[in-house]
Amino acid sequence: MKPELTFRRSLRLISKRWWLMLLGGVLFAALAFLVVGQKKAHYVASADLGINDVTAVPLGYRAGYGLVSNNPKYYGDWSPDDFVNPVAAAAASKNLGGSPTGDQIAANLTMTPLTTNSVRLVYTGGSKPDETIAVLKTYTAVLLLQRETREEVAIQGVVNQLRNVTPQTPRLVNNENSLAKGLQQVKGNFTSSFDSGGSIPVQRIAAGGPPIILAVLGGFLAGVAFFALVALIMGRLDNRVSRPEDIEVVGVPVVDIHSQVDQASVQLLRSELELSGMGTSLAVIAVTRATRGEGASGLALALARTFAGVGTATILVSADLRGRTVREQEGLSALLDGSATSMPLIALEENLMWLPEGTSNALPETLFSAPRVERIVRDLRDVAGVVVIDTPAVLEDSETLPLIACSDIVLLTVRPGATRWNPLGSAVSLIQRIAKRPLHICYDRAPAGSSVPIAGELEPEPAERMHQVIEVPAS
Repeated sequence: MKPELTFRRSLRLISKRWWLMLLGGVLFAALAFLVVGQKKAHYVASADLGINDVTAVPLGYRAGYGLVSNNPKYYGDWSPDDFVNPVAAAAASKNLGGSPTGDQIAANLTMTPLTTNSVRLVYTGGSKPDETIAVLKTYTAVLLLQRETREEVAIQGVVNQLRNVTPQTPRLVNNENSLAKGLQQVKGNFTSSFDSGGSIPVQRIAAGGPPIILAVLGGFLAGVAFFALVALIMGRLDNRVSRPEDIEVVGVPVVDIHSQVDQASVQLLRSELELSGMGTSLAVIAVTRATRGEGASGLALALARTFAGVGTATILVSADLRGRTVREQEGLSALLDGSATSMPLIALEENLMWLPEGTSNALPETLFSAPRVERIVRDLRDVAGVVVIDTPAVLEDSETLPLIACSDIVLLTVRPGATRWNPLGSAVSLIQRIAKRPLHICYDRAPAGSSVPIAGELEPEPAERMHQVIEVPAS
């Protein structure tokens, strides 16, 4: 019987956990503040590199080698991997003391081809201009040194090869000297913007993202929205009744009362029952519950006292034989098994009498039969104007249905946080299908009490409570 998830119920489920949405909004706002606050302005520096790669190739027309240019034919053929080099980045990081790391340097480097003998290196990410220039300068020096060393090793290998040729002819000696001279000039084939000693262009890049105030506000709203969804899901997963407004059964009024300390709410219930005919054409009220786990209800005692208080002769019947304590006096069980010859009523107050459970060795389910219950209830009608029966659980105790069938009105009690939706729906369906009696659902805020008068005494100082509308109409 869990309520359908209408828009109105959705708002109720969400509003019940407003603190969760507020907490979520604050958490998301704080997270947005931290994220935006960590974004700071950074700097970008660039340097142009002059590259004149050479390589030794065999002379086709005679023995020996010659040095030729090894630059690409088109400037777009420069390989980025030759200039964004993790090995060079690691060496630069070491020269800088380990900060930034080699991976950080390589991740923030980009290469742009300019011509067939020049490229541009751009480094992004420094928090200060001098720091950005220092990282780029160190990396550029390491990169060009590695490139220079690689070519020098290659040319030196060719020179050594010529020296090992025998016999050494004058032509080979001249070729060897020519390569050695070219080897000395390799260092001048690699230049950078730092060689001139001029200033290096540095550009400041402002921190990205929205302003902090907008980020915090957006984070707060996002947190509220997210945790509103969480609150809605939590409400749907909660299988216990926690608000009278959520109980909506077509044609069944829902009454919000506190039978233990709020007599005004019980008086309102009595007035409604009297207007429906209770005390005149109607006489018997069955107070029941869906399951035993919801505890005995003190509503039966409180309601019986209100009827007696306005001068109506009232009988309170304790019919829950399963939860009874052993009593010496005769009671309902004696009437059911035929051992009592007269009605064993006990006077409690003016206009109020009590029919206790009594004692019997028989099982409760063997005592209650429709003819016996009907006979006893008929006799009770002749004695009092109102009979209030505290019955066992409607879903778990078979003796409940004969009692309900002989009643004129059924009050199904609901305990906040104790009554579950599925048993409540099953109980309502069973009462409407089998007993076919007028039904009220009583959302009783009182803790589980007893209909036994001694255990169910009212507290001396009633708590103040704003009354809700006594009937919650079904949608």
